[in-house]
Amino acid sequence: NKIIFSLIVSSMLLGCSKQVEESAVTEVDQEVEQQEPSKPLPNTGDTDNPNLIGIAPLEIHTSEGSNYFIKIDNAQTNEHLVSYFIRSGETLETKIPLGSYIIKYATGQKWYGANKLFGADTTYSQADQIFQFTSDGNQISGHTIELISQVNGNLATKKIGKDNF
Repeated sequence: NKIIFSLIVSSMLLGCSKQVEESAVTEVDQEVEQQEPSKPLPNTGDTDNPNLIGIAPLEIHTSEGSNYFIKIDNAQTNEHLVSYFIRSGETLETKIPLGSYIIKYATGQKWYGANKLFGADTTYSQADQIFQFTSDGNQISGHTIELISQVNGNLATKKIGKDNF
């Protein structure tokens, strides 16, 4: 988009005075300088809560083509529990505490850090269901989730805004 924008600016300014043209080019150059370079991708399983102690299994499979930043929040309190990074096409295997959780995720290609995620191209989604991680005394129940678009899949998701992430 930046290249197209600067070409359009140059074409529009062709008949203008040199002073205006230099001013517009300077503005475009400043915008390019203000862009933050992407960072190396974290490893699958990198988390914001490495000391989390869990007993219920959670496995998340992702599709090829996008990286994922998974956010897990308590369904009753909306309190943040943990976030994980999952590289494109890889699987996260972890354990989380018993409880009821909302799972949200952001997807994208280039990583800009935990605050900017995948930059302007970040897509935000949320699973429609609440995930229960339980124990009946003899057995601990967790979840396996496939974040892969499938015909007749059984996990409905919805797009959400950045503010709801």
